[in-house]
Amino acid sequence: MSILSQMVEADEIIQSCTLPRPLSYISRGHGLANMLRRVLMIWPKELAREPDPFSQELLKRVRRWEGSNIRELLHHRGKRVLSHGDGNALNWHSVGVGALWCVDFEFAGWSYPEFDAAEIVEHFSMRRNSEALRSIYRERFSRDAASIRFFEVCCELVAIRWLAVLWRHRVERSEDYNAQLRRALKIL
Repeated sequence: MSILSQMVEADEIIQSCTLPRPLSYISRGHGLANMLRRVLMIWPKELAREPDPFSQELLKRVRRWEGSNIRELLHHRGKRVLSHGDGNALNWHSVGVGALWCVDFEFAGWSYPEFDAAEIVEHFSMRRNSEALRSIYRERFSRDAASIRFFEVCCELVAIRWLAVLWRHRVERSEDYNAQLRRALKIL
């Protein structure tokens, strides 16, 4: 089994845990609502303050994306699961054949499995493996067309979120920013 398949399997194990009473009421840190607020309310204000034409073009594209996907994101009523809450590749440690540790649960809480998967797939640190991970998760959600659609929209949201994060550092991290920009422009 590949390390990526192990990650997906470990994620499924985490998600299969019963949500303890306090966590069943607490959305994971940087969850769906938080990310929507950052991408659709905070970042557009920052883009609007920038006079350069490209920032204005990004603002138009984000607004267009919002118009076509917001209902799907706001009205999803899927199953809530325990979420690790942080898709950073540094949180996954291979410790031998078939053994994988997941660390750093500071953002744990409830989430939707599709959003949790999207956060792993589209996390900036996973970009070299994101298409392989996307394929594994798509297979996982293949039993339900609505789950696949929600997963894809969540992937788009997370990709745009990472573009917003790197846009703020586009000068000092130009290589990272440009890599994420190429990825996000396919969506926007």
